[in-house]
Amino acid sequence: MDDRYILQVTSLKKYFPITRGIIKKTVGYIKAVDGVDLELPKGEVVGIVGESGCGKSTLARTIIRIYIPDEGKILFHGKDISRVKEGDLKNTRRKIQMVFQDPYSSLNPKLPIKSTLLDGLEKGLSKREKMEKIYHLLEMVGLPPSAAHKYPHEFSGGQRQRIGIARAISVRPEVIICDEPVSALDVSVQAQIINLLMKLREERGLSYIFISHDLNLVGFFCNFVYVMYRGKIMEYARVEDLFESPRHPYTLMLMESIPGKKKKNRGNRPWPQEMEPAGGCLFYPRCAFRKPSCATEPHIPLVEISSLHRVRCLLPL
Repeated sequence: MDDRYILQVTSLKKYFPITRGIIKKTVGYIKAVDGVDLELPKGEVVGIVGESGCGKSTLARTIIRIYIPDEGKILFHGKDISRVKEGDLKNTRRKIQMVFQDPYSSLNPKLPIKSTLLDGLEKGLSKREKMEKIYHLLEMVGLPPSAAHKYPHEFSGGQRQRIGIARAISVRPEVIICDEPVSALDVSVQAQIINLLMKLREERGLSYIFISHDLNLVGFFCNFVYVMYRGKIMEYARVEDLFESPRHPYTLMLMESIPGKKKKNRGNRPWPQEMEPAGGCLFYPRCAFRKPSCATEPHIPLVEISSLHRVRCLLPL
C-alpha cells in the first residue's frame, strides 16, 4: 500500500439479488457497486458524486462494512478489512466513522445526548471526567453544555447533525465518511456544518469521504472527486480539473445541472427502457456524443488521460 493513502479500495463489488415468486428465485442482480477503485489520501477530502441510485451510499456502507463486499479489497493502513470477521471489526470501526444524512434516525430518541456520547469515551474515567469530555465534545461542535441533558427531539436538524458529528469524533477516528450530511438542511445551516467539518479536519487531521449530489458543495469542500454512475466510477480528477474540464459526457451532464450554470443542451438524452444496454458503456442510451462502438465495446477501462485525471470513455470530451 502507498503510504500517501490512509484508505484504498480495489475492485470492490456489492450486488443485490433480484428475486421473484414464492420461493424467491434469483433472476438477476442489482450491481450497486461494480468494480470500484478509490483512494483517500491522508488529511484530504475525497468527494463522490452522482445521481440518486448510482451506488454512492452503498459504496460507503460497504467500505465501513455495514454491507459485506462480494469481491474486492478495502485496505485501511495496508490491512485488508474486507474479509475481517464481524467480531474483529470493533477497533477498525472506531477509526472509520460515518455521519448519516438523517441524524435523527441514528440517535436513540429515548436517551439523552450524554448517553449517546458516553459510548465513545475511553474506559476507566470517573463520572466527572466523562461529563467534562462530553461538554468538551459539545463545545467542539458548537453546542452548549446543557445540550448533554436534552433529548434528540428537542433539537433542530442542524443541531442533531452537530450531535452526530460529536458522536463520530468521540472515538478519535482517522476517517469520517459523510453520507449526504447536509442535504436535508437549510442552505445557511449547510454552510455552518461544512465549516465545522473543515475546522475539525484542521484540528484533528481527519480524512473525509464526502458523498453528495450537490456539486457546488463538492467543489467548495473536496480536493478530489469521483463521479459515479450505476455502480461504476466514470471519472476521477482533482476538483479544480473536474470543474474546469469535465471529460465524460455524464460529468458534463451533472455540471450543466448546477443552478445558474449556462446550459449547452448537450450530454443527455431520454432513456427508454428498451434501450437498456446489453454491453458497452452504461451511459450509452443517454449520451449525446455516442458512437456505435460505445454500445459494443465489451470492456471500457478507467484510463488516465492526464495527471490524476481518469475517465471511462472511448471518446472523452
